[in-house]
Amino acid sequence: MPGTCLCGAGWKDDGLSSTYAQPIDSAVTWANFKSVAQGWVDTIRAAAPNNIIIVPSMSYDQRPGDAADSPLTGSNLMYTAHIYPGNFSTAFKAQIANAVTKVPVFITEWGYVLNGTDRNLGTAVTTWGTDFRTLVDSEGANWTAWVTDNGWQPNMFTSTALTTLTDFGNVTKTWLSDTATSDWVQ
Repeated sequence: MPGTCLCGAGWKDDGLSSTYAQPIDSAVTWANFKSVAQGWVDTIRAAAPNNIIIVPSMSYDQRPGDAADSPLTGSNLMYTAHIYPGNFSTAFKAQIANAVTKVPVFITEWGYVLNGTDRNLGTAVTTWGTDFRTLVDSEGANWTAWVTDNGWQPNMFTSTALTTLTDFGNVTKTWLSDTATSDWVQ
C-alpha cells in the first residue's frame, strides 16, 4: 500500500513521501503548525492523491493527541509518535490514548537500551519493551522500530556483525513473530 510521510525533506510519488520528521520547537503549538502541515498534505495530494500520509506532531512527535484533537483535512492520514524511555511518561501515554481514539496512529520510532546511560534511550526497567508492547497493542496503534543500523542507538544488535540481538532486538523479533501468525497476514 502506498504511503507518504510528512517526515523528511521532499516527496516522492513511489508511495512514500516526506516533508518533516519531527518538529522540535516545543514553543510552537499544533495550532500554529497545522496550516503549514496542511499545505504539505495539499501539495502531496496534487501529485499522489491516494498515498497514505504520515503526519508529525509537535515536540519531537510527542503530541499526537494535540494533532488528533484538530486533525488535518484529507483522507489516508496517519499521525506519528516517537517513543523512548525518556519520554514514556503518564502525560505522553495520555497523548497516545487520546490520539488513537480519533485518528490512526503509527509509531515511527521507538526503542530502548537496557541499562543504557542515555537519558532518553536508556532504562533499567527490564520489562520496558514488553510494557511498551502491551500499551501499543491495547491502544490499537501501529509501529516500526528504530533502528537496525548499529551506528545509531537504540541498536537492535550487540555488534556490527549483526548476529546477536540486544534486549530491544529480541522484543522486536518476538513481537514481529507473534504478529506474523495473526489473522491480518494474508
